[in-house]
Amino acid sequence: MQLVRSVVDFARTPSVRGLTAIPFAEKVKLGLSDRIVTERAPSEFARADAWVLRADIFRGRYGPFSLLELLARAGPTTISVGPHPHCASPPAPPPPEFTNSRRLSVQPTGADSCLEWWTVDLFVSSVGRIQAITLDLWDP
Repeated sequence: MQLVRSVVDFARTPSVRGLTAIPFAEKVKLGLSDRIVTERAPSEFARADAWVLRADIFRGRYGPFSLLELLARAGPTTISVGPHPHCASPPAPPPPEFTNSRRLSVQPTGADSCLEWWTVDLFVSSVGRIQAITLDLWDP
């Protein structure tokens, strides 16, 4: 849980100290749902634009999509471990290369509708390093 909190804390108050507290793998893949979009070195995450996923359309919404902005402006959230419901649907699969990684998720607490639902999922290695971060939204 502390690992997820360190990412959320960094999103809300970016700092070099906050960034170095996050246990990233040597390279971190970023994606939308089960599709990897890009890869970054941890040092790149000091720039806000490194958290942006470029996609024209995803789940009926127009991009780009910023993981950092979403976490920074989030109200109360819930942290979960493992597969989680996709709002009112069954769990969405992880990116294929991370099926054996531990999945930690942060989602809004008390969303009034599925259109307000989102999840940021962290895929963590057996040694506790973040290998991938994905964003998912409810499809309208």
